[in-house]
Amino acid sequence: MDIKDGLKHFRFRKNFKQEDLANALEVNQQNISVWEAGRACPSYQTLRKLLELGATVEEIFGIEYEKMHFKDVESWNEIKSKVYALEDVIKKWNTT
Repeated sequence: MDIKDGLKHFRFRKNFKQEDLANALEVNQQNISVWEAGRACPSYQTLRKLLELGATVEEIFGIEYEKMHFKDVESWNEIKSKVYALEDVIKKWNTT
C-alpha cells in the first residue's frame, strides 16, 4: 500500500466521493483522481489538511503494522513511536 491507496482508504473511511474530498482540501476533483491513480502526490500543505481532516500518517502512507515482521517487541515499539512522533510534529506545524 502507498499514498495513492492511503488516500482512497481515507476517502472511503470518511464516506467521501472524490468531489467531497476535493472540496474539503480546497483542490479540484481532478487532483484527487490524479493522486489516487499514482500519477502525482499531494503537496505538503495538502498532507497537512488531510491530517486536520482526521487522517493518520499510517493511513496516508500505507503503513500496515500487522503485516510487518519484527524480531522483538522493542523494535516494533521504536518504529511505532517514531511514526507517532512524526505525526505530532506535522500536527504542530498546522498550528503555526
